[in-house]
Amino acid sequence: METDMLLEEQNHKRGRQRKKQLYNSVMHQMEFYFSDSNLTKDKFLLPLVQKDPDVDIEIFLKFNKIRKLTTNIEDIVKAINNSQLLTLSEDKNKVRRNTPINMKENADNCTLYVEGIKVDATHESLTSVFSEFGNVTYVSIPKYKHNKVNKGFAFVEFEQEQDAADALNYFETIGCRMSSLIAPETLCSIVTYEANHATERVDGSKCIEDEDKQEIDLSKKRKHDTDECEKVNKKIKVDNIMDDVENVQNGDYEDKKRKKHKKMRKKIFKELGLQVLSKLEWKKIRNRYLDNQKAKMKQLKQFLHKKRFTNHTDAKQKGDLKNMNGNHSDANVIATEKHIQELTFVPGVIVKIQLLEPYQDVKQAKDALKQRSADIKFVDIPMHGSAEVYLRFADSTSAQRFRAAPCDDYVGRPVILEGKEEEDYWHKIVSDRTSKLEMGRKRTRGREKLLKRAEKELGKHIRFDDAD
Repeated sequence: METDMLLEEQNHKRGRQRKKQLYNSVMHQMEFYFSDSNLTKDKFLLPLVQKDPDVDIEIFLKFNKIRKLTTNIEDIVKAINNSQLLTLSEDKNKVRRNTPINMKENADNCTLYVEGIKVDATHESLTSVFSEFGNVTYVSIPKYKHNKVNKGFAFVEFEQEQDAADALNYFETIGCRMSSLIAPETLCSIVTYEANHATERVDGSKCIEDEDKQEIDLSKKRKHDTDECEKVNKKIKVDNIMDDVENVQNGDYEDKKRKKHKKMRKKIFKELGLQVLSKLEWKKIRNRYLDNQKAKMKQLKQFLHKKRFTNHTDAKQKGDLKNMNGNHSDANVIATEKHIQELTFVPGVIVKIQLLEPYQDVKQAKDALKQRSADIKFVDIPMHGSAEVYLRFADSTSAQRFRAAPCDDYVGRPVILEGKEEEDYWHKIVSDRTSKLEMGRKRTRGREKLLKRAEKELGKHIRFDDAD
């Protein structure tokens, strides 16, 4: 009986301890959301706080980090009760900061750009490493949009400017500080920079942020971090030497101990493979790169404008000559375009073949098949990796000639579609064609449009005038 009571009491204590850990984790996460370092960068939460300081607690149940900890609003309420930064409303349904938001003016001076982070690096692991130099308030780990993998660099923000300077100086002593004269093209942040942001000027508030939090209802990505998390990452442990040194009274032993720990500390940091740079220096390098890109785009635009003017002049001269001869009129051009868009049913011109092996590259497949016969007008591969292919010929005679020709790349003989199968396929052609015309072309603008025009110009054949 006494044993059962003892076990029950132990289980009750363990349950209370787990709840205490849960409340502690939730409290730290909620305090991070409302911290100065996060709010100044959070495009979702900041407008809510500015509109009304009291924010509905239910909103936070949609945040991934909170949902991993709890889905119970009561747990969040109990966790906030222990916070000194946050206060609950009277009805316990809303939460607010106790102090006004402090916009940090020297955020760039307190921030380091870090390269060489591992693919599985987390906010906690980087916080653990850089906490050796001071209180880390924000960590941003940019990720690729398509697979959420780390891009290989991060931004680490300290509470004090001196802490960032100390970290920078320490990495310089172990040869892990990047040069401010580094070529911009070699920076990891530029190598992995996505095209849709290439012309955007960098400033403190538009720094690439981690998109770790996601709003389920609004499908918005939010920047996230766990800067004030006190959990130490088990994979990366950096010993704090100063505590041990203070406990040693003997001077000689103290020096030996300090030297030994310093040597070990340097070895650990070197093995991490991190390279650091102040954010101010990083911004100068990046802006230098963007200025260079802008100058190149300007030169390219001028070149294309000149080329377009030349082509327009040549075309106008040819057009005037044709109009003088009466070869083409506006009515004929319109009629020709209409004829191109129209597609009439022609029996016996669709041939179905079964390939031995499907092509991996659709474009390569179409080019290879068209080389088999000059009479092939269209190659239809229904889906990527399909071994079944449809060929449309100019006339039925060409289709029969192709069917009779020997070839070892097909399974069986090519089949000319007939009857209902042929009618169904022609309906499919008309349907696909209509959908394509209705969909229209995607309108390109700015940089993308300029680059496409440049590619088009570079892809033109160079023609030489006949000369003796």
